[in-house]
Amino acid sequence: MNYLLYILPFKNEKHFKFGITRVQDLKRVKNINKIYTIDIDKSFIYRGHKDLISKIECRLKEFEHLIVEDYIGMDGYTEIRNISELNNTINIIEQYDEFNLIKEPLKKYNNLVTYKNYTFKPKTKINVKTGGSNIPDLELNMVSVDEIEIPYESTIK
Repeated sequence: MNYLLYILPFKNEKHFKFGITRVQDLKRVKNINKIYTIDIDKSFIYRGHKDLISKIECRLKEFEHLIVEDYIGMDGYTEIRNISELNNTINIIEQYDEFNLIKEPLKKYNNLVTYKNYTFKPKTKINVKTGGSNIPDLELNMVSVDEIEIPYESTIK
C-alpha cells in the first residue's frame, strides 16, 4: 500500500512538520494546513510503500529534537521542528535511495490541500426575521455586522 512522507515548512518560516499518511486525497495534509498554515510552494511529499515510509519516519523521530513550545498539545506537534533542521531531515530521507521513493512538490496538489475562502458576492441579499418582525432585505457588500440594526422583542415577561 502506498503511503506519503510529507515535509511541510510553515509560512512563518520558523518551523516545519514531517509525518506520514495514507494516500487518500491528502486529507491529513489539508488538515495540517488548516491548523499550521504551511508554505505549499516549499512543501513536498515522498511516495513509497508503507513499511519503507514508516521506517524513515521512525529514523527521523530517533533524533532528539527540541519540541517547539508554541505548538505543544496541538495535533501532530511532536513532529514539528525548527526550520534550521530542515536540510538535515531531507538528507536523512534521501539517503534511503534504495527505497526508490517518488518525490513530488506539494504545489502540484494545491487544490487538494488548500481551504477556499468564502466571501459574500457583491449585492448578496439576506432576509432576517426576528420577533415576528420582518427586516427589509439587506445588501451585504462591505457592511459591518455592527451597522445592521435588528429589532429585538424580549421573551421575558
